[in-house]
Amino acid sequence: MPKCYTRLKRVSEGGPYAAIYDLSTVTGTTLSVDLVRSYARRPPSIPLRKTHVVVGKEPHIYGFARIFQMCREFWAATNLKFVHSLDEAYEMVGVGPEDFTQRLFPKIYGT
Repeated sequence: MPKCYTRLKRVSEGGPYAAIYDLSTVTGTTLSVDLVRSYARRPPSIPLRKTHVVVGKEPHIYGFARIFQMCREFWAATNLKFVHSLDEAYEMVGVGPEDFTQRLFPKIYGT
């Protein structure tokens, strides 16, 4: 299992959390549509009791996220939303950048 999925699953055990998946700086991917579908069929890493928002600026990244959502809906209703900017995600979840005090993952490539 990918490290991201495993770590999110571990840290989310304490309660119902909202989530923002910021893919706004992602410009390309090597993932196949079949792999995205297989990820969607897994139990969610963070339980979907609260709103989860995926931010995708690039049309193909946004599209992959929507494919993920469509494949997930076959087994569970979700609070999964999609937006094109991080500001929209903050508004939807009711938080701001100042509400995030630490990273779950280290910075990579100077981002």
